[in-house]
Amino acid sequence: MKRLLAMIIALSIFFLSGCGILTKGVTVAETEEYTKITFDNFEGKKKIELAHDSPNEGALYYKTNITSGSIKAFYVFGILWDTEKLFEASADNNSIGPGYYIDSSISKITIYFEADEPVSGEVIISFAPIS
Repeated sequence: MKRLLAMIIALSIFFLSGCGILTKGVTVAETEEYTKITFDNFEGKKKIELAHDSPNEGALYYKTNITSGSIKAFYVFGILWDTEKLFEASADNNSIGPGYYIDSSISKITIYFEADEPVSGEVIISFAPIS
């Protein structure tokens, strides 16, 4: 009986500790033209995957509007590709990024966001130029 109780407690602790894995403070909204990522006191790491379903070559553009804190973003096109820095932005340093080349063979792009301090604001990611 003690072993059963110990197993139930151990499993409960394991599953309940997994609840902290969920990233709080990030909202992702996708439209046909762009993907908008909104941060509300986000701190930590977040991975977002974007489908690139165009059969043609293209480009990856971004626009930042960070209102507090700072954030870094990296992108990778797949397992065989290196992770590259997309941008680093803060409340004092917002920008519109140039297009990063996307080969026609790329079907998925993974973007990683990292914030060492609470950050608020938004980032827009698009496959077309952003004004």
